[in-house]
Amino acid sequence: MVDRIHVAPLHAVDCGYGLTLTLLPMPGKVPLYLEDRAAEQPQAAPTYAALVQANGHRVIVAPACAEISDTVRSHLRLADVVFFDGTLFTDDEMITAGVGTKTGRRMGHVPVSGVGGSLEGLADLPARKIFLHINNTNPLLLNGSPERRQAEEAGFEVAFDGMEVRL
Repeated sequence: MVDRIHVAPLHAVDCGYGLTLTLLPMPGKVPLYLEDRAAEQPQAAPTYAALVQANGHRVIVAPACAEISDTVRSHLRLADVVFFDGTLFTDDEMITAGVGTKTGRRMGHVPVSGVGGSLEGLADLPARKIFLHINNTNPLLLNGSPERRQAEEAGFEVAFDGMEVRL
């Protein structure tokens, strides 16, 4: 049986087995299904990235991020490897694909491309950068697509089922 551990944002917690976990606040938004209630409480809770440390190595997993702010960049600079929100390649991808009516930013996900996107905002990040949480409309999923080549040429990788990362 695993004991539950209380984890407060920005406070490292020893999880045993040589692992330390720190939650890093990321810009987020209230979930779409709660937006009506959010009118009464407009402050949206942040999403969180997980900073996992072991044996002197640091990995950050940030599957949802609404904006790449200076604070986000400073958090991500802590890592040797960053798994980052790759939900949509373009902000209007779901609309263009005819499968949704909201932009990525509206849903709380920074797009991969464009002004303020992760290719631009994380370009100078020294860590190994890997996109995850990729929507099925995202052309990053297609080997050899122009979008995939653009990301790879910019120093990013795309996570895949069964991927192993060794530090």
